[in-house]
Amino acid sequence: MISPETLLVLSHPVVVAIMGGAIVLTRYYDPARPRYLLYIGLAYLAYSAGVALQKIGLPPSSVAFVLISGLLYLTSIVLVTHGIVSLSGSRYPLWFPLLMVAGMLAARTYYFYIEPNAFARFLALHTAVTLAMLHGAWYARSLLTKRAPKKVMYGAFLFLALSIVPRIWLALGNPSPGHVLNMELYWALTQASIYVFSLVFGIALILTIMQRRVTEHRIRSETDPLTGLRNRRGFLDLASRQLHRTRHYALIIGDIDHFKKVNDTYGHRVGDIVLTQAAKIIDDSIRSGDISGRIGGEEFAVFLPDTSLDDAYHIAERLRHNIEHFVFQTGSQDVRCTISLGVGEYDSATPLSEALWEADAQLYRAKHDGRNRVTPAETHMDTAVARVTSHVVSGPGV
Repeated sequence: MISPETLLVLSHPVVVAIMGGAIVLTRYYDPARPRYLLYIGLAYLAYSAGVALQKIGLPPSSVAFVLISGLLYLTSIVLVTHGIVSLSGSRYPLWFPLLMVAGMLAARTYYFYIEPNAFARFLALHTAVTLAMLHGAWYARSLLTKRAPKKVMYGAFLFLALSIVPRIWLALGNPSPGHVLNMELYWALTQASIYVFSLVFGIALILTIMQRRVTEHRIRSETDPLTGLRNRRGFLDLASRQLHRTRHYALIIGDIDHFKKVNDTYGHRVGDIVLTQAAKIIDDSIRSGDISGRIGGEEFAVFLPDTSLDDAYHIAERLRHNIEHFVFQTGSQDVRCTISLGVGEYDSATPLSEALWEADAQLYRAKHDGRNRVTPAETHMDTAVARVTSHVVSGPGV
């Protein structure tokens, strides 16, 4: 029967096992299935199993006890290292930790059978652990450039790796050839280190998951599910943030001509295909720093930071040309469409709502004047038209 003292000692691995199980379940219920959660959760479970077996003295065979406990500890280190490297986005070269595992097992077997030395076995395990963790820390160093929770996770991981050597030397009561290790002091230091690591690392991991969930929710709420462009909210939010970094900006508002006729003639499935392919053409026709969005049914907008009306007209005309000459392949039959666009230039003090209203007025004029055309603001009309007269462009950015 297990004594109350043993149960108290086992509370540590039980708590760690609960944390590991929770992390694995979090990964299971996460649609993204991030691998780093699986590695870290399994690391907690492997460490918990190692501590539990050591506390209750299983397996009874001495050599099996030495090998299995050491293997579980090192496996937990390899897994948590794999997790932290995976979180950083780097590839983890498994040959090094596998080499450490093989070397540790060989050394512990040698110092058990050939030349019995408990302290040498102890050092073999902890040397392999330290080297495996520092090796992983090097590959995961990009986490230092990430958000605060990931920096904290990296710092906690590095703390655990670097704390191993001081713990050994502090517990080394007799640094003579006998090498008597104060195991009570060592285990007290080790458990304190593990508790600090588990707490800090776990909280940082939770914050990392929460930040990712918030970011994913924001992206979903600001993305048009059909075209993949930003929806009206996402477009306005991102453009508003960019507005504070620009001296002036241009705005393009476009509307696919006679789109209702496309839906009525070919059906809404074909209409959706046209919208999706038109969105791709828009993204391919603008520059990398421009912001595009679907702000209505068949209405699109482009925010162009630090862009003159002339250049905005140039881009809009390229966009118009690319859509006019594109064959929309819908599966059942090919469809051709055109687009009308309104363009305006504004200083950074002009609210986006006002700019949208004015650019939309230019779009209305383009529709009224016959469609399939670009209509810039009247104040800059002559200059803009003069720069693009008889000039058709179909290449990438300005």
